[in-house]
Amino acid sequence: MVEIVASQAIQDRIEAAGIQKGQISERTARQWLKRFRWRYSKKKKGMYIDGHERDDVVAYRQQFVSRFFKDYAPRMFTWDNEGNMTSPTMGFSPQ
Repeated sequence: MVEIVASQAIQDRIEAAGIQKGQISERTARQWLKRFRWRYSKKKKGMYIDGHERDDVVAYRQQFVSRFFKDYAPRMFTWDNEGNMTSPTMGFSPQ
């Protein structure tokens, strides 16, 4: 943050605003970050950032969705927007 405020673009804006002191200390930068509840950290990888379009992942997902609608969805209760049950369940039968 100290380097950003010290950059020429920001210094030009500070000068145009008529502010005399154009630089900040590291302590001031830390206080600003704390006050605005900003944190410096490396970007963390989430679950779906990488690899969710790999061929094996796509094939598994398609297989899972197919099995879900074929085997599991008919056994689940569903309701419409008014709260009325739209389909009774078949239940589970031993295999």
